[in-house]
Amino acid sequence: MSRDRIALALTTTVDIEAVRRLHDYGDLDDAGVVRAFEQTRMQRYGHLVLPGYLRRLDGLTCIVDRGGDIHMLDIADDVDEGRMLDTLDRALDGRAADTLVWQHDELGLLTTRALLNRRVLAPALCDGHPIALADTLFDGDDDEAAAAEAAMMTVYGLQPDRGTTAIRAANRYRLWLGREYSLGRISGADHDTRIEALAAAVQAVAGR
Repeated sequence: MSRDRIALALTTTVDIEAVRRLHDYGDLDDAGVVRAFEQTRMQRYGHLVLPGYLRRLDGLTCIVDRGGDIHMLDIADDVDEGRMLDTLDRALDGRAADTLVWQHDELGLLTTRALLNRRVLAPALCDGHPIALADTLFDGDDDEAAAAEAAMMTVYGLQPDRGTTAIRAANRYRLWLGREYSLGRISGADHDTRIEALAAAVQAVAGR
């Protein structure tokens, strides 16, 4: 495993500014806009899944493994999404990397948000090799893939997600390391060393 690798997880919320541009909600406050928009969308489409141009980032975590040197970057910003993308770009230091996500649409979302914020996406995320774990670890129905992640974490004895990007990113990397070992691509010693380094990186962030 000589290439840099990133395990990425993110959360989003409704982009209220974008929603207001699409529809006239008059004097409704932000909470009222979200309720009205979600009600209309549920009636029209039967679900609340939003495309990237209507969702903004509100939390992002990545595990960065550079040859066994592993650290965690945990970013959250209630106001400035562009600042979150800037922080991510600086932390990844202009180096290409294999990027682990659960499904490819997470990288598509980051591209959309970079476009809307007039930011250049970190080279690690656009010049490296994207790896969707659902494609390599989940053999069920495509419609079930998004919901399968949390169930798989439970089955594999990993930490329950509970909606936190830090736990999700760490679990994704643990799954990937286990897969690499099962395929004979890393040794048991290398697997265990990286698991220990990952645990230390997670603890360092949790202890701040």
